[in-house]
Amino acid sequence: MDIEETIINLKVLEKLDKNQKLITRGAYLNIEPSSLIPECLRRWNRQDNRQETIKKINSVINSAITYLKSKSSCDESIFNVKEYLEKSLTGINNLKETYSICTQTCSRLDIIIDKINKFIEEG
Repeated sequence: MDIEETIINLKVLEKLDKNQKLITRGAYLNIEPSSLIPECLRRWNRQDNRQETIKKINSVINSAITYLKSKSSCDESIFNVKEYLEKSLTGINNLKETYSICTQTCSRLDIIIDKINKFIEEG
């Protein structure tokens, strides 16, 4: 995943509200729009599910952290990526609220949140 793709996906995550779900098919994340067709049917048709959502989020976060670790601390681009990474926590926490009845999903999202927080604290 290149850095531009990672940044776009971090910005999409940042904009995710409670009770919204992500479309994970393709290179870029997107927010599930309202529609006359029930969400469950659209997600089933796309073969989108919580598992795929968490895998994609984890991939985006890992890509951002890998990029940040590969750059020197005086490289200006790291400040923007680090800010986008931190702001993505808002959407990830909102997604956690969306899936609050699923202990496994919340636990997996907690691991991602902890990974981001640990990286930010160390950096």
